[in-house]
Amino acid sequence: MGRIRTIKPEFWTDEKVGELKRDERLLFLGLLNLADDEGVLKATPAFIKGQIFAYDEDLTTGIVKGWIDTLILNKMLIPFEYNGESFFLIRTFKVHQKINRPTPSKIPLNIISAVLNESSPRTPVQLSEGSLAERKGEEMEKDQGKEGDKEIDFSAPVIDPAEVDKIMKFFEFNEIQNFDKLRETGSFLACLQANGKTEYFKNQFAAYVEYKKLNDSYIHLFKNFLGTQGKLFEDGAWNAENWIHRLKSEQEKNRIKNQPVVTTQKGVNAAISVYNRLKRT
Repeated sequence: MGRIRTIKPEFWTDEKVGELKRDERLLFLGLLNLADDEGVLKATPAFIKGQIFAYDEDLTTGIVKGWIDTLILNKMLIPFEYNGESFFLIRTFKVHQKINRPTPSKIPLNIISAVLNESSPRTPVQLSEGSLAERKGEEMEKDQGKEGDKEIDFSAPVIDPAEVDKIMKFFEFNEIQNFDKLRETGSFLACLQANGKTEYFKNQFAAYVEYKKLNDSYIHLFKNFLGTQGKLFEDGAWNAENWIHRLKSEQEKNRIKNQPVVTTQKGVNAAISVYNRLKRT
């Protein structure tokens, strides 16, 4: 059941909100209505679409799910599991809303606190009633849903924070000043994971970084490095070359270039002989 919510004037000038597309902003406002008084709601894209965009017949559940993924990457939603069910927590719910007489959430408050305190913005939290800090070692199953108005089982991409940090540091970005780049990096890695290219990218990127240390004449830009999402990022500089082979080739060039010249005594004597002949003429 929807709830009456208020919108603070600061919402519209918030920088993070301003980075969202208009439809994503509308979705976020709608989620405030759907969430309980602790900011929790079920992670069911089809239900969310039906409640917020009930009269938009041209809008599919898949599109709404894409907007949800953006909110997750923007750290505005935290996906988590409790007792085998999937939920969202609006991370800044208490900032946006002040509830005078809150109705208790079905999720215990200690669970909600654990989600806020222990969750990474790039990794979903999985909790059970018996253990607040319990995390499953297996990756979450990939989304098996279908497009359209059929039900889609939500499954947030499990992105390795270390890989995000490596890319951000390589381009000398930081999370605060370059949040747009952080979001693009998250989308990039999520796409690679969905296409089974995570390990391939890790190996190529490691070689790419080492190659740049040896030959910085190769100009790289962040956008060119990632490529375009419409082409599944396969047109990016990271995939333009086999950087492992190129690195080995560059290392061999440097080895030969830096190899010391070895001269023999026979060669020295020959050089002296030539010098003496030239001197007499």
